Amino acid sequence: MTRWTRASLRSGCAGVLLPLCAPLATADFSGRVVGIIDGDTLEVLHNQRPERIRLSGIDCPEKGQAYGHQAKQATSAMVFGKEVILQTHGRDKAGRTLADVLLPDGTHVNHTLVKNGWC
Repeated sequence: MTRWTRASLRSGCAGVLLPLCAPLATADFSGRVVGIIDGDTLEVLHNQRPERIRLSGIDCPEKGQAYGHQAKQATSAMVFGKEVILQTHGRDKAGRTLADVLLPDGTHVNHTLVKNGWC
């Protein structure tokens, strides 16, 4: 077997196995969104208690800033009362869990808020 053939087999196997394993490896926890603090901060039930989640890598306007209320409404419309999947990245200075938030249909909430101009 040539080196090219071995490399093709390895990458072909990885291409089949990684998508099967990826959802299991990336979901740190899931829970229902029970509160919207502002456009980039949520409360999600985790172990039957609300946990404050700061959406990683984005910054929406605060409630008192221009478009802050609209950013909060956009986030609420996407996730309030829904089950979400969180890929966590540690904690911020305020002790909130930093996370990428995904809906069960695969929608990446952080990216969607940016794409729609709310952050």
